[in-house]
Formats: sequence, C-alpha cells, structure tokens
Amino acid sequence: MMNFDIYCDESRLDLLSSENPASKFMVIGSLWLKTDSRVAYKGDIHDLRNKHLIGGEFK
Repeated sequence: MMNFDIYCDESRLDLLSSENPASKFMVIGSLWLKTDSRVAYKGDIHDLRNKHLIGGEFK
C-alpha cells in the first residue's frame, strides 16, 4: 500500500460569505505527495526559500 500526504488550499473564500464578493470564482486545489518522499520535498522547498530570500508563505 502506498501512503500519501495531501495538502489543500483555497482561494477567494469571501465568495461564500460576502454579499459583494470581489471575485466570481473560487479555486480549491490539492497536492498529493508520497509520504516517503516528504522529507526530500521539504528540503527542496527550504533550499528554494533560502535561495530567493522568501519568508513566510509563498505560492
């Protein structure tokens, strides 16, 4: 059996709660990674963050 870590994100949540939303569409996305590859991916992401001097959240 193969295990996965699943990461989800959404944009434009105000579309569901605002009477005058700024957008017409909402997007929901996910990223599925093999659990045994997680450490390698995290290392690659940290390397990119350091290389480009990115702090906090980035997309």
